[in-house]
Amino acid sequence: MSSDYRDPRGEAIKLLKVLSYHYSFRDLEKLLGIHFQSLWRYATLNSVPEKETAEKILVRATDADLVKSMIDSFLSKNGNEYHVLLRFPGFVSAFAHISINALGENDLDAVVALSPEALTVATAIAMDREALICHLRQEARLERGGLLAFHYKSKREGSIKSLVIPKECLEESSVALVDVILDPDKVFALEYLARKNRSKISLVSVISSDKESIEDLKRRLNGTKIVVMKVEA
Repeated sequence: MSSDYRDPRGEAIKLLKVLSYHYSFRDLEKLLGIHFQSLWRYATLNSVPEKETAEKILVRATDADLVKSMIDSFLSKNGNEYHVLLRFPGFVSAFAHISINALGENDLDAVVALSPEALTVATAIAMDREALICHLRQEARLERGGLLAFHYKSKREGSIKSLVIPKECLEESSVALVDVILDPDKVFALEYLARKNRSKISLVSVISSDKESIEDLKRRLNGTKIVVMKVEA
């Protein structure tokens, strides 16, 4: 984790970059109470806001829930084709922003994409927090450092699954798990493997899940941050 992670100036610039995928700078001027040319200069790194201005941007954007509004707009336009959303930089940026904020100042060593589609947002989170970018594989190829294998029964898919992950991703690490649709069985199996290797699942972040699965996750993964963009009935 970089030392300036909580610097409001850096955070405001990151936030403006995210918001600019969805809002015009003239729209943001009305929402944030700061001239659009100044906002443009901050977002494009032509200028750095004063600390007080940065804090104003962060507070007003949070109060207006602007990033969540972005997410809701993307969801409403794409129906249930959640995997498609992760092709859009705006959605990926907003999803990563919410996930990173949920972590707060907690350390993060690795981000694991639980499906190929989730690799885009896993990469965005990992790059922001200077963490390893990891993904699960079905086949075991020779790799320096070795691999960890695990098996689980997926109720959602009705079959036994076998997956591998690079060992360095779960070596005494704080880990985030990212996916499109929550598969609780996959998460629980990976969490067990993490504990065996003295690692902790600090965050589970998904686009969609049903309410029952979320509640089960909260009960069994005490202390883990859970982020869900859309809760299904």
